[in-house]
Amino acid sequence: MRKVLPLGFALIMSVACVAQRQKIQEPFPAEIVIGRDSFIDIGPPFNYYDLTFLRSEGGVTDVERITLTPPADACYPRAEIAVAHVRLNESLSLVLQGTNPCSIPER
Repeated sequence: MRKVLPLGFALIMSVACVAQRQKIQEPFPAEIVIGRDSFIDIGPPFNYYDLTFLRSEGGVTDVERITLTPPADACYPRAEIAVAHVRLNESLSLVLQGTNPCSIPER
């Protein structure tokens, strides 16, 4: 019995290690939203916020980018919003060069 217990423990640990190595394949998403907060200490303005939306329908991908620059101080009293839109004749998988963002681990 004493010899079987370490052997069983080793077998369970090796199965657990093999199971951790196998990655679960996530399906490639049809929509992706990327948010970015940029701070530049030469200014004003100092902060910039970007939202990028990628939507794929078959072999066509719509990309929309919204940039917000909040008011910096009394000299720049208004916020600025810029919107850009482009339609690409490529699939989202091709645009991202086959990298599935859902499979990227969080850091």
